[in-house]
Amino acid sequence: MRRVFISVFFLGTFCSAQTSTAQQMLPEHEPSLADQAQAAKKPPAEKAKIVVDNDTLEHKNRGSIPDLGSPDLEVNTVVDKIVQYRDSHPKDDAKQVIDGWFLDQKSRIEQLNQQEKLYFEFSNRSAAPGAAYEVWNRASVAENFRRGSENRTLDDLWKLRDLLRGQYGKVHDRSLQRGIPKEWIPKEPGEE
Repeated sequence: MRRVFISVFFLGTFCSAQTSTAQQMLPEHEPSLADQAQAAKKPPAEKAKIVVDNDTLEHKNRGSIPDLGSPDLEVNTVVDKIVQYRDSHPKDDAKQVIDGWFLDQKSRIEQLNQQEKLYFEFSNRSAAPGAAYEVWNRASVAENFRRGSENRTLDDLWKLRDLLRGQYGKVHDRSLQRGIPKEWIPKEPGEE
């Protein structure tokens, strides 16, 4: 029995020594996943300041209402965007943006009218040596418009202008029907 006690004692000592050696080899205390996440959490970064000026407001606001002129443009989609803009923005902002959008579309129609006028002035210009500088200058501007319009033919110019006029008229009328105040919408080209 004494032998058994001595054997058990040595066996216990041997196991205890191995356990302490194994504990020394392991890291002391591994932090929990929550502790690791807390340590990795950084203080919130300072948000970048956004500088807003008239140009960025105009670009941002008008970007939601598509321009006219595309043959596959759904007029009702444009009217829906205008009504959505009116409903989701302050009255003064909505009035300014909607009026500005209509004025931009009218301006595009007027530019096409001007191109047509200059096209005819250029084609009918006088070749007389004593022609006034103003006539020559207008002819030069007309030629530049013709070149700048990607060699658009007069027929293409008329088609685009008629498309814009038609779409503008439909958007104008349907916007009024959908409750856009009349004073927010300029008159149609030719009504003035």
